[in-house]
Parts: sequence; C-alpha cells; structure tokens
Amino acid sequence: MEDLTQAPSSAVLDLPVSVTMRSASDFRAEMLGHLRPGRSLLIKCDALAEADLSLLQMLVAMRKSAAQLGMTVSLDRPASGVFLQLLVRSGFLSGTADDPDNDDLFWIQGTNHHE
Repeated sequence: MEDLTQAPSSAVLDLPVSVTMRSASDFRAEMLGHLRPGRSLLIKCDALAEADLSLLQMLVAMRKSAAQLGMTVSLDRPASGVFLQLLVRSGFLSGTADDPDNDDLFWIQGTNHHE
C-alpha cells in the first residue's frame, strides 16, 4: 500500500497526443493515479492533437473528484488549438461571466476559480 504521507504535494498530468473513445480507458487510469487528497495537479496540454467529447467528460469528472479531495486542478495554459475547438463545438464555453457556476474561466484562463 502506498504511503500517502510521502506523496508529493503537486503532480503534473500530461495529456497524450490523442484522447478519444478508443483511448479513454487508458487515459482514465492515468488520471485516477493522480488523485490524492490535498495535492495540486497541473494538466499540461502541449501534446494534444486529437480529442473528442470523452476527454472533456473525463476532465469534468476528475475535477469534481479532485474538489471532493481538496485538490487544486489547473491547466498549464488556456485551452487553444484542438482543445479549444473541442470546447467550442461541445458547448463548454457558453456560460455567462456573472454565473457563479460558469466553468469558462477554467478552460480559458487555465485556473480553477471555484476554490
């Protein structure tokens, strides 16, 4: 059993080149390995070249689980390229700025604003 007292307080999760339904289970397993109480997690988006809605679903679920563990989750940079196109096509950037549940800031600024 892993000694969580020795676990690092921060971690980096590199998005792979492709996250689609075909690769979702592998990526999910990698994401779950980074969930630790109190840890901060930085998601690096540099390599992502192909993605579908499964990526967004997993990231939303991971952020909810992370919040329950007291984790801070952030993107290394605002969404761009393939990632930004997916967010727009999927309707993830449709909230209003004065809505307290609007997650747009996470995607476009790269930070978790619900802390």
